[in-house]
Amino acid sequence: MDFPEDRKADMISGAGLLTSFCEDIISSGVYEGKKLWTEKLTYLSERLVDLRMGSLGRQIRLFLLDLEKEESGWIELLLEQIGIWYPYSIHLTKILSKENPDKEDASWLIWGGWVISKEKLESLPVVDDNWIVMGIVRERIEQLQSVRTWLFGENTQLWAQHLEYLPPFQKTAFPWVPGKKYSAGMVFYPGENNFRVMVRELRSDFFADWPAFGNSLETLSSVVGSILGKTPFVLHCPVILKSVFFLKSGKALRISDKNGKYISVHSATTIKPEWLLLSLEQDLNIFGEWENDGLRVLAVGYRGEFYI
Repeated sequence: MDFPEDRKADMISGAGLLTSFCEDIISSGVYEGKKLWTEKLTYLSERLVDLRMGSLGRQIRLFLLDLEKEESGWIELLLEQIGIWYPYSIHLTKILSKENPDKEDASWLIWGGWVISKEKLESLPVVDDNWIVMGIVRERIEQLQSVRTWLFGENTQLWAQHLEYLPPFQKTAFPWVPGKKYSAGMVFYPGENNFRVMVRELRSDFFADWPAFGNSLETLSSVVGSILGKTPFVLHCPVILKSVFFLKSGKALRISDKNGKYISVHSATTIKPEWLLLSLEQDLNIFGEWENDGLRVLAVGYRGEFYI
């Protein structure tokens, strides 16, 4: 895998800074105060940008926004993040010590800030399939809008994520519609558990049936665990659950199955009333993103049909 030597030197320095920051917290403890660690994280983010590790620097800036909102729970939030950053920095240093990083290492490098060229991407194999649009997430990322479209390969059963960063109010390059499938060729960015794709050829679209694929709540932890165990920095894992339903427990909303297993729901206020009505049948399929021990629900399937 081609990797410029000057970028390697910068990323080794950046990985060292991140390792030092994590070890500083581990040795001195977080109890020196939120203000101090916020200042240190701000400095770390700026230095990583200087070292052309902008992707990681941006992740730290976004984390700082969450940290700022936390009052009593900021210590737990910071320690949880250290549990991702520290093994990442150690492993990234090992990768960069190689003369030539392996293809499997690419997702670690990309998360740190290595940018693969469009020419390199276009030289990679094209995966042709009918890609079902399972859900779309729009978020504000600093001064840009992030549009994350999840697609599922009807034949390959591969997950694909088409990601765009756009100025506010600018239209996306592809007018994806949840519940439709698109005959298209996709090129996957290199790296293990890297779902991101570039669209090489978009041919036609059709209305889709809900895919037969799905995981039970019993197997969910092993599916998510296999991804996070190899790539702990992955922020969002795509998940299709089958034979489940929404369950209210006091003010909390959960996803449960007939065996009594359940998981938490993120952003319960976004759950649509019609989804709850369908839950009376207790046999739904649900698609969403797994994050922080819970599911952000993006679409519901019932009797083969999409409910967005």
